[in-house]
Parts: sequence; structure tokens; C-alpha cells
Amino acid sequence: MDSNSKELNLLFNARREFWITNTIGWVILYAINVTFQTQYFTCNFEAIFYSIVIAGTGFMISLFLRYFYSKIIIQNTPILITILKGIAVLMIISFLKTIIDLCFFIVFEFEELNYLEGEFEVLPYMFSMLMVLSIWSLIYFNYKYFENQKKIETDKLKLSLELKQLELSNLKDQLSPHFLFNAINNIRSLILIDAESARESLVHVSELLRYILNYQNKTLVHLEEEIEIVKSYIQLNQLHFGDKVEFILKVNDRLLDIEIPPLSIQLLLENAIKHGDINKGSSIEVHVFDKNNEVFIYVKNQGSLRGSPGNGIGLRNLEQRLISELNNSADFKIFEKDHSVTAQITIKPN
Repeated sequence: MDSNSKELNLLFNARREFWITNTIGWVILYAINVTFQTQYFTCNFEAIFYSIVIAGTGFMISLFLRYFYSKIIIQNTPILITILKGIAVLMIISFLKTIIDLCFFIVFEFEELNYLEGEFEVLPYMFSMLMVLSIWSLIYFNYKYFENQKKIETDKLKLSLELKQLELSNLKDQLSPHFLFNAINNIRSLILIDAESARESLVHVSELLRYILNYQNKTLVHLEEEIEIVKSYIQLNQLHFGDKVEFILKVNDRLLDIEIPPLSIQLLLENAIKHGDINKGSSIEVHVFDKNNEVFIYVKNQGSLRGSPGNGIGLRNLEQRLISELNNSADFKIFEKDHSVTAQITIKPN
């Protein structure tokens, strides 16, 4: 069953519950009225008919009230104005219902109704109708409140499930399947040549995967944690490229306690490897330093922006994370200079 069908079923069930409970409520009022009119169920046709009129018109009025309340709830007006509107409508409707019931009383010339004793007193009757409709309104608003709370909880659960599914999808996108395939193949080949190096490489893979899994619940990590995982990532790529490319990592130790979004540098490094010119003697540099109270993180590789996707989905996502998690104190840019491409994160003091 799709989500639209489920929503229609929920809507139908909610309407059915309203009709059932509303009908039962007015039937109970009818039974109480008949009881008083007939001296505990003594047969009295006029009392029974008049009670049907009271309950029937009340039932129809309750449908109007439901429609009216649904409209003022949708408008999201201030609570005081909503209450005043509700009171005004209840008084008007109570007056109109009193007039309607009075017309029935006059037209059919009821003479044997015990509690009226042959006279229809307008103000007491109007007050009693106002009380009945007020009680109905309180019950309805309480019902809608609990119904809305239930819907909010359901929506929260749905959102939580969607976020978990999104996290799993993001997890799949964090590391290129091609990179993992190469890393595993390289480790498998290395086992026969250098078992110790193969074991160390396997540790790097496990650390990388563990970091990605743990980061799902974090918005910021210390630079020191990020650098450790960058080192593992570099080691695995070094295993693949050999002496074809040189990785240069320079980090000012005084900055290891600053916080950045997880996998920020790893993403820049992956982008440099994927779109850079990887030839004999090429290099990829990762530098973290501070200047004029600003922290600079950049990844530089040989190549050009021509033919590259520029700010792809991953880089745009990183830019948004930097803005949201660091309260607009960071920015990101990627530029080409002297046949090299530099991706740079700048973190400004708060």
C-alpha cells in the first residue's frame, strides 16, 4: 500500500470516528431528554418527538461547528482571537437554535412537557443550549488536540526513518566504490609480497569505514580526528599510485583542536585525486595553517578546472555544511592558478 492510500485510509477512519462518536453523543442527549420528559420512560409521544427535534437540530449544528472550527484552526490566528470567535459563534448559534426549537414548540403546541410546564422560557433555554454546545466544543477541541499530537509523533517517526535512510545513502556516497575496490585488490595482492604492509593497509580501511559510520551522529569533529583519517586515506591511495604521485601533508599542530565538519578534507582530497592530472612526478598538497586570526585549509593538485564538474554535489554539500555548522564563519572556494587547482576552506574567528 502506497503513502497516498495510507493517508486516505487515515482520513476516512478519522471521519468515521467523528461521525460515530458525534452520533452517539447526540443519541445520549436525546435519551436523557426523553427520560426527563416522560418521567423515567413513561410513554409520551410529544416528549419523544420534541427530543428528536432537539437532538436532530443539535446534530446538524455540530456539523456546522466542526466545519467552522476547521477553518479557524487552518487560519492560525492568535489563540485569544480564536477563542473570541468561537464564543461569538456559540452565542449566535445557541440563539438561533433556541428560535428553531421555539418554533417547533409553538407550531406543534406541546402541552405535556414536564420540565417546561407548558411555557418556553427563552433565556434559560438559550443558556442550556450554550452550555451543551460549549461542552461539545471542548470535547471536539480536545479530540483534535490529541489527534494532532498523534499526527506530530507519526510525522516525527516518518522523518526519523527518512533521515536514517538518507544517512545510509550518504554513507554509500562518502567513499567511491571504485576506491574501495582498488584498495581491497591492492591489499590482496600485497598479502603475498608484504604481509605486514597488507595488515597495516587493512587497518587503514577499517579506520576509514569506522570513521564514516561514527560521523553520522556528529556535525563537527576536531581537526586532529580528521587529519588521522586523511593520513589513512593517503596511505591507501599511495598503495595504489605508488611513486606516481607525491602526497604532501602539512598541518600546524596549534590548530588540531579547531572543529570542522567531518570528512571535509577527505572530500577535497578525493576530488583532487579524481579530477587532477595524475602523472609521473605530480603531487597533491594538503595544508592547514593560520594567518591573521583566520584558519586556511587547502588541497592543491596539478590540473585545470576545464572539463571538471567544478562545484559538484559533494562540494556544494560541503559548502552548505560549512555555512550551517560554523554559523557563517567559514567559506569555501575552488580556483585555478598556474596550472594548478586549489580547493580552499577559510574559517574566520567568531
